Amino acid sequence: MELTDSLKSLLKETATQLKGAARRRFQAQTVMELGYGGQLIAQKELGWDRKTIRKGIKELTTEITCFDNYSARGRWKAEEHLPSLLEDIKKLVDAQSQTDPSFKSQRLYTRLTASKVRKLLIEKFGYSNEQLPTEETIHVKLNYLGYRLKRVAKVLPQKKIPETDAIFEQLAIVNQSAVDDESILRLSLDAKARVETALKFAENMTWKGKPPVVVKLITQTYETGIKLNNKAMSAIEAQIERLTNSTDEKFPNLGKWFVDICCGST
Repeated sequence: MELTDSLKSLLKETATQLKGAARRRFQAQTVMELGYGGQLIAQKELGWDRKTIRKGIKELTTEITCFDNYSARGRWKAEEHLPSLLEDIKKLVDAQSQTDPSFKSQRLYTRLTASKVRKLLIEKFGYSNEQLPTEETIHVKLNYLGYRLKRVAKVLPQKKIPETDAIFEQLAIVNQSAVDDESILRLSLDAKARVETALKFAENMTWKGKPPVVVKLITQTYETGIKLNNKAMSAIEAQIERLTNSTDEKFPNLGKWFVDICCGST
């Protein structure tokens, strides 16, 4: 039987549209119609696999259809073999992790490598070397849980700027003037004091005889780089007084970033 170009195109397209047992059955019927050497012709002219053709012929002659178990193919995930693996990794890594210093993401940076985590799983949780997956798989699980390995640089002191001496000299003058003036009450607040104490202290403070309207602890990290349009900015400008051209003797011309926030009526 001669296969013309149009017939080849028809057979290929039909086989492509079929799946599984129906496709094997169609290929087997086509090869049997081709007669002697049909498998070789189908392989060369149509690009069909001879193993698939033989399987289809057996299904056709025995009338027994083989069902494909696609869901059982491949490898199971490591956590399916070891249900507590991810929780054990979290217990190890959480104590050695820190949040993103820039607070721009929810990533956690850890100092533990995948090799070290695998070693600790064996030492602390009783896993055997044969049970655990490879270091590469542990690395993938760490990334899946949101951990990233990052070198933590040592905190370097800020370099001395030319204005440093002038700042401390001015600070010494202000401190000395406060000591000499008996009308000034100097308060020292411990930086390690509890937050509640600091909030109560802030509630009792006054500015130009007026107490603060709202005092609360802000723990939210605000996004930077937000811009306001002219209409929104004009509403804020009405509540502040810029000290760019200040005529105060102590604070002359502090710059545009220094503002006096006006207290609203309560």
